[in-house]
This record gives sequence, structure tokens and C-alpha cells, in this order.
Amino acid sequence: MTAVPARPAPASIVGSAPVSVAAASVARGPSRRAPAAPMPALRARVRKRSISIAGHATSVSLEDPFWEALREIAAARGCSVADLVRRVDAARAAGVEEGEDGDGGPPANLSSALRVFVLDMVCAGQGTTGED
Repeated sequence: MTAVPARPAPASIVGSAPVSVAAASVARGPSRRAPAAPMPALRARVRKRSISIAGHATSVSLEDPFWEALREIAAARGCSVADLVRRVDAARAAGVEEGEDGDGGPPANLSSALRVFVLDMVCAGQGTTGED
């Protein structure tokens, strides 16, 4: 059986660490680049906050960077963080009622919905005052 040489990585992942140094050498020859620096350890404290939604106290657990982003987005929209959370929750509930829960599985919990909302806003460049 003849060994098949490894193919080079697709352009979309070039620059990422190779799966195998040997495979990378076969595919592209010896590397002339310095090894990539390891990713820094990402640590964020999770904070639980209580918010009243439809007259019921609901606790939401998010990492500090998400709470900070929610504060910035709320300030840019001229509302409180609690109001912004209520809006995201209402949109999440409306999507579930209309069958927009994606794969037919259970709806995302509120913490997950808030993380996705923040990610969408950051990717769209909206609502944050930090660097783009």
C-alpha cells in the first residue's frame, strides 16, 4: 500500500497550528516560521444577577465581559441593562412561539440568548463604545 502525502491546509485555516508537525513537513516542506504563540488563558468570572421579567425574578449567569458589553449596548440604546435583557427575552420567546428555534430542539436558555445577542451586536459593530 502506498502512503498518500498529506494535503496542505485549506486557505481558511492557514496560520492555525498544524495537526501534526510531520504532516505539515510532508505537505509544505520544513517550516521557516517561528511557532505560533500559545493562546492566552481566557479567564472570566461568572456573575449571577437577578432581573425581574414579567413580574418574576429571574437569575442570569454571565461572564464579566458579557455584562460589560450588555452595559455598553444598553447605554448606546438609552435603556437599562434590565430593559435590554427583557427585550432579548421577549425576542427569544417570540421566536420560540413562531417555531424559530432552529433544529426543533428546546429553546436556548436566557444566558445563552444574551451571549448570542452580544456576539451579534459586536460582529455587526453596534452598541459598543470600545475599539472595533
